[in-house]
Amino acid sequence: MIRIAILGNYATQFLLKPLKKQFNTIETEFYVANFNSIDMEVIDSNSNLYSFNPDFIIWHESTLGLRDVFYQSHVSNRHQFGNLYIGKVKTYLNTIAKRFPKCRIIFPNHSLRFLDNVFGNFSSKVEISWDFQIQKINQLLNEASITSQNLYLLESTSTLEDNITTDYSGSSPLNVGIYF
Repeated sequence: MIRIAILGNYATQFLLKPLKKQFNTIETEFYVANFNSIDMEVIDSNSNLYSFNPDFIIWHESTLGLRDVFYQSHVSNRHQFGNLYIGKVKTYLNTIAKRFPKCRIIFPNHSLRFLDNVFGNFSSKVEISWDFQIQKINQLLNEASITSQNLYLLESTSTLEDNITTDYSGSSPLNVGIYF
């Protein structure tokens, strides 16, 4: 039996139907965490995540939700937003790896469809821009996946956001790249 946990900073329940469809020939059990409960699930050693003992964790944070956090931060701190975010992600990855050394974490990168273009063509030169920070986050995620044995990145633009969010019926394909 394969045990898959789904964590997110939004309601991830809609991911369950296409995942069940993809894994219909494999005995699979799913745990879907509550809305925006990543911190609680990872930090609390008595959480449902740890009780579930997953083989895989699909950890997806909404780019729009992350953008909201970015804009709530003080302008003077925005230049370090990507580094702080990845620092937290790495801390959580290490926490999970210590508890579940064989657990694989599937982490969709962040969509670039939500660029705000406040700085226009200069956004790549302005460290406090959302465009700069989200691209930095994706780059740092790529670097983290190289050094982390258990982290696997998923191209979210073509899978999660384009297919699932526009088709709640579960009839759209979802390929999370899990091969046995």
